[in-house]
Amino acid sequence: MTNPVSLPRTYTVTPADKRQFWYIMLPAFIEGIIMQLFGMIDTLMLGNTADSAVNIASVSLANTPHMFMSGILSAFSIGATTAIAFYTGQGRQDKIAATTRQTILTVLLVSLLIAVPAFIFAPQIVAFAGAEGELQPGATLYFRIIIAAYPIEILTVAATACMRGIGVTKIAMIYNITAGAFNVLGNYVLIYGKFGFPEMGVAGAALSTSLSKCISFAIAAWYMLTQDSPVRIRLTESFRFTRDGIGRVANVGITTALEQVLLQGGNVIACKIVAVMDTASIAAFNICSSINGLSWRPGSACQVASTTFTGVDLGEGRPEKARARSLMVFRYGMIFCAVLSVFLLLFRYPVAGLFTPEEEIRRLAGHALFFDAVSIAGITAHVIFSGSLRASGDQKYSLIASMISIWTARVVIAGILAMTGMLTVDTARLCVAIDQTIRGSIMSARFFKSDRLKARSE
Repeated sequence: MTNPVSLPRTYTVTPADKRQFWYIMLPAFIEGIIMQLFGMIDTLMLGNTADSAVNIASVSLANTPHMFMSGILSAFSIGATTAIAFYTGQGRQDKIAATTRQTILTVLLVSLLIAVPAFIFAPQIVAFAGAEGELQPGATLYFRIIIAAYPIEILTVAATACMRGIGVTKIAMIYNITAGAFNVLGNYVLIYGKFGFPEMGVAGAALSTSLSKCISFAIAAWYMLTQDSPVRIRLTESFRFTRDGIGRVANVGITTALEQVLLQGGNVIACKIVAVMDTASIAAFNICSSINGLSWRPGSACQVASTTFTGVDLGEGRPEKARARSLMVFRYGMIFCAVLSVFLLLFRYPVAGLFTPEEEIRRLAGHALFFDAVSIAGITAHVIFSGSLRASGDQKYSLIASMISIWTARVVIAGILAMTGMLTVDTARLCVAIDQTIRGSIMSARFFKSDRLKARSE
């Protein structure tokens, strides 16, 4: 480990740092954009079925509790990325391998404990999320099929998190794009009943999604079990939990998971509030949510770089380097978000029109996308700076930011709008934009005040 006494007080980003940024970020960005587009194709294909508004709304409401459960363990896996990045900076190959094994075992056990009762109580879960009346049968069926693949999904997320800790993002890009392409083909065959298969509608979308997750897992498992890398899993080695292994993962992961509980819990209640609108408005809102997911992708890809850089640099004992490289990532992120914002402002109506042939839904969604376009900067700042801060061991402000933003904007304000009859697609998306802007502002302020990312002599 580098001697802190000899370190400079500041660090200047080098061309090598920029190359490393693109090496980490670009595969994650391509993967994220393509996977989001594949996910949007689910909605687009269901939008061209009979009862499209009912099908879209059913799937969206079923996805709400699924996102809640996935978000918790996916957040826990972020702890693995930060821990493995830290050990990479220290050059501790033994701890990297042990942390990988213990992370995989932990998420497997917890995902099974979540999936079994979720499958059994699926009707009650989707009803709580707002799927009632004509929406409940389709939502229940969709939820049960995708939750059956939940452990497989979470194991793949954990494997991806471990790879990102050592700066490897290309493998995840390969297996997720492969699975996404299969999902598109599977949707076409199973939703519409092609090549001799029955027309399954919502059930076909769920089955295709679950099978695609199995493909991702198979390729990820092949890499983790057979390829010579620091995160290779050897089944003959100990899976015993240690403080240096799962302890460091849990230090970040538990707080991040708690943040997801508050965030996704607020999202569930927010979806229940939105469910008071008519079916066309719910469908338009969910089309906006699907498109909004695309705006997260540049920032999320940059977050992979900021988390990895900060973990490695702090492992080397270089907080000033971590700060400088995080700011480099943020500058790139702002460029990406500016381009995406302008595109969405100019083409929001044609983009919304891709999802449904129904003119009313298209009009409602296209108009409301204005608020999603102007909130992209907040999204980008939030995810990039939260990645750096979590890797430095500072998790509580991301927790506080998420708690304040979503519960204020999307629960309290949206709830008041619903009770006063003022909740529309526009005002609901405005609440989402306020939520994301608050989060970005709080995380930006915390990053620039953080003592953990300053040189010791400052």
